[in-house]
Amino acid sequence: MIQALIVDDEHLVRKGMRLLFPWQKYGVEIAGEAASGEKALQLLRTHPVQLLLTDITMPGMSGLELIREAHRHDPAIKAVILTCHQDFDYIQEALRLGAVDYIVKTQLEEMDLDQAMERIVRAVRAESPGPRPDNAADAPAARRIAETAGGVLWIMDDAKFDALLEAIAHRKPDAAQGRDIWQFAMDRWRLS
Repeated sequence: MIQALIVDDEHLVRKGMRLLFPWQKYGVEIAGEAASGEKALQLLRTHPVQLLLTDITMPGMSGLELIREAHRHDPAIKAVILTCHQDFDYIQEALRLGAVDYIVKTQLEEMDLDQAMERIVRAVRAESPGPRPDNAADAPAARRIAETAGGVLWIMDDAKFDALLEAIAHRKPDAAQGRDIWQFAMDRWRLS
């Protein structure tokens, strides 16, 4: 079960997120919620989560600052941005910080929530794209491949492309792992 934390300074937004999304259907459990970045960091120290859903603009620590701090605590945490902003600068900064999705709160009613949950859960699970039991120690390598494939630098730089191919050849992912890696990459490209 994926453990998730919802962070937003508005109580009704946190409640709405809990009620609107089909969490259980996708194997996600809301481990907690917080009204500020500071409170969220306190929760992260005692309740490990794999998914952080955070507003960008909150009093005190912003959601972007929270993501930075959460990654210092646990680099594997995946983040989803919740905001009313559709500003490209926010989207760009969120992607630089590794956000796996960007949800505009004012468009929740028009969203296909099942499709959003599939994207989010796939990205969280791509963190460790199904390592084989006999190769579980190599999960960080699979994670690096997925993250590299999710960028675009390898498309323009032959050396990075060769390094990506070499990493894939060395890892030898099975069909399911390969599918997860490339699906993660495609999701990142769509966000970009």
